[in-house]
Amino acid sequence: MHDLSRREFLRISSLAAVGSLAAACASPGTPAPQPGGASDPAPTEAPGQPAAPAPSAPGAEGRFGEVPMLADLVASGELPPVEERLPESPSVYPVLEMTGKYGGTIRRGFTGVTDRTGPSKIVDISLVHFDTDLSIRPDICESWEQNADATLFTIHLRKGMKWSDGEPFDASAFTYYYDHVATNKDISPVMPERLSTGTPSVPATLEAVDDYTVVIEFAHPNPIFMQRLNRSQIFAPAHYMRRFHIELTDDTEALQSQVEAAGFNTWADHYSDRDQWWANPERPSVSAWLAQNDLANEIFVVERNPYFCAVDPDGQQLPYVDRITHRLFEKPDVFNMWILNGEIDWQHRHVDLGNYTLLKDGEQSGGYRVMEWIGGTGATLYINHNCRDPRIAEFMQDRNVRKALNLAMNRDEINQLVYDGIATPRQASPISASPYYHEGAATAYIDYDPEQANALLDEAGYSERNGEGMRLWKDGSGDVLSFVMEGWATGGSVLDDAAQMLVRYLTDVGITCSWKSQERFLVYERSDSNNVEAVFRDSGHEIFLFLREHPYIGNATHHPWGGGWGIWYQNPEDPNAEEPPEGHFLWDVWDLWERANVEPDDAQRKALVSQMFDIWAEEVPVVGILGELPSLVVVKDGLRNCGPGFAQTDPTADENLIGTPTLFWEEPELHA
Repeated sequence: MHDLSRREFLRISSLAAVGSLAAACASPGTPAPQPGGASDPAPTEAPGQPAAPAPSAPGAEGRFGEVPMLADLVASGELPPVEERLPESPSVYPVLEMTGKYGGTIRRGFTGVTDRTGPSKIVDISLVHFDTDLSIRPDICESWEQNADATLFTIHLRKGMKWSDGEPFDASAFTYYYDHVATNKDISPVMPERLSTGTPSVPATLEAVDDYTVVIEFAHPNPIFMQRLNRSQIFAPAHYMRRFHIELTDDTEALQSQVEAAGFNTWADHYSDRDQWWANPERPSVSAWLAQNDLANEIFVVERNPYFCAVDPDGQQLPYVDRITHRLFEKPDVFNMWILNGEIDWQHRHVDLGNYTLLKDGEQSGGYRVMEWIGGTGATLYINHNCRDPRIAEFMQDRNVRKALNLAMNRDEINQLVYDGIATPRQASPISASPYYHEGAATAYIDYDPEQANALLDEAGYSERNGEGMRLWKDGSGDVLSFVMEGWATGGSVLDDAAQMLVRYLTDVGITCSWKSQERFLVYERSDSNNVEAVFRDSGHEIFLFLREHPYIGNATHHPWGGGWGIWYQNPEDPNAEEPPEGHFLWDVWDLWERANVEPDDAQRKALVSQMFDIWAEEVPVVGILGELPSLVVVKDGLRNCGPGFAQTDPTADENLIGTPTLFWEEPELHA
């Protein structure tokens, strides 16, 4: 198998290459069947076409393959045979190389409870799943149809599908979620975005036509609805969760006692905690693996779900691998040592690009491969236009200041010294492989010109300096102009090194900036309450704009350039919300986004997005540094059905794009 070099990677100009790359890395053994079944158009195509049912499993008319790990339980009668555990028409997962073998463990690393996204991206499952060509295919659902203007969606479930405890999985899971979670003001003060449209938000309606048919209707066109469900669940195990719901429990007093004993202030907080599979292993699930403990443990373990609804093209129930473990580490050096020692089997998360050479050099001795995927990561400084400090807010709201901050950055130097020249100096905007790429937005004010930066800062009224050459606030106080840049990059990482260089470039133009790295959840908490001045992080360069729009429209506190304005957009009643001033460019951004978001016609939708990025290019709301970075995936030798060159971004659940349940060991007995 040949991995792309870093230079080869940078020559990949289109996601169209993904399919050929996958074919190129297949082994000469049993060839992978072609991915079967009709799939919904990719997010860039016009909606309106129905998704055909997924193909029936080859074993559906005969015997399905029983899992050796479960054979004794079946023989003893503790577990039904596989034919009774699977739905009538199982989901058929395509395999990248070949059908596989059962058994073994995949080892991964994580940083603790706040790192729940690592396990959840691998384990979570929903109605649909992105295929390697970035179209979507049915997963939990058997098929769906949508009308021409994308306001009405009919979802067909798999008859006979079951929760992990053997209870039926049917339309009641959806009506329960809608009636008692999504529309319950204690649990969901605002209707989840995935089930609402328009501004102000108008909730969708959801009803069960029969046990296996759910109809969802929106007040406005919602052409990307099914794609948005790839990493989003609109169902819940009613038979289990109702005991934690104050309106449904049989014993209200007992529930209140549980809430207090668990240390929660409200029943809704306790409910939300019990509804997380990674915090509550007892909660029934439909995922391929089930939690055996919770994330607070040093080793977090998930083991196969006997009732998982999917099979391979030969009719063998998935997953192939019996379990996945996540081992706790506190320092990146420890994680890197595990990789070098061959103790990490399949992982993108926490594999730092700054260690590329180190990890590549250790491939042979560690018995692993470092694969390069197409990623949406980069480096972006999100400056808070609506900061609580009025002087900083005024500073960040000045367009000349934002231009100056961008012109002060020596992106080429950061690229060469920190990223070994493999990144692309660019603004935060969709990457060149995205159908929403905008040349003007990608290149706005990215040239290094400290002389022009100084002139713009002087023109903005910040010309006064102290004896050390640092600029002063223009209010006559004599105070030094300064702000804090926060983030969670660990010491010695590429992002941490880049942050140190940003501080130096700002100092060179007379701006005092300090870099503060801390736990991610602390930055999130401060962002959620609009208490950050700036955040430096590895995002802002997306492939799927309509699945990751938050960096561009200022409405996400974790990409906090909108600050309180973005909070207001999400929920005007939030105590940290503040309405943007009349005439602010953010109103135009929101207007164009909202129109694009409900536009069924693909060409018109792209035109609206282009207008939005015209504004972005002129206003430069953030300080984009670098993008177009390869994403690294560490793969242990002997692990099959994986390869290089695929798209990897948050909406694809990172490396789970290729379907972790289809991974298998050539010699599973060596990886127990």
